[in-house]
Amino acid sequence: MKSIWMEENNTTQEISSTHLEIGLHEVSKLMKTHSDFIPGAFEKIASKIEMQQTENVINRFFELLSPKDYDKVLISCGIEMELLDAIAEKFKHVVVIPNDPDVNFARIADNYATHKHFKVMRPTAAADLVCPDTIILVPVYPLEDDTLLAYNYPCKLITKDARSSSFGIYALAMCKPLEIRYEYEFSGLSKVLTPINPNYISKFSTY
Repeated sequence: MKSIWMEENNTTQEISSTHLEIGLHEVSKLMKTHSDFIPGAFEKIASKIEMQQTENVINRFFELLSPKDYDKVLISCGIEMELLDAIAEKFKHVVVIPNDPDVNFARIADNYATHKHFKVMRPTAAADLVCPDTIILVPVYPLEDDTLLAYNYPCKLITKDARSSSFGIYALAMCKPLEIRYEYEFSGLSKVLTPINPNYISKFSTY
């Protein structure tokens, strides 16, 4: 995954499908570590994450769960690679909706080929699985005005019906609140992230 990102980073400064296949959080960390120049969208996130805090982010999600919850189907509305790695180790059944419809679904699935019950699905297909035995996880990027941003493509599943039909929708902040106004945001984040209704969130873990 990292080699794919490094190749892509040499040719573009915008958010691409390759970046989205890995997740904005992971790419921002990689750029912060390996790049002399960080494009605006990634710089904004990189300035609001701590390089050694990813494990804490993951643990905060697990703190929202009870031991019996790991038997439920986890539907992840978006990919943050390190978070997904940890989820795949804990849950018996994982469904992931990628961050963008143009990413390589097969390559993502191949990364977890040893997981017997790991599926990569489109939002409409995943919606058919939502029931009281499913937990929906949505990685979010909070703003200073308390707006919660999630990836455009998978957040189509974050609805009133999904909230009432699922065991719960859990939001996990991937960074400290970003210093941007969504309506006047020009770095590129507003092209791939969109506000979600906080009323649909069952539990929320801050950064």
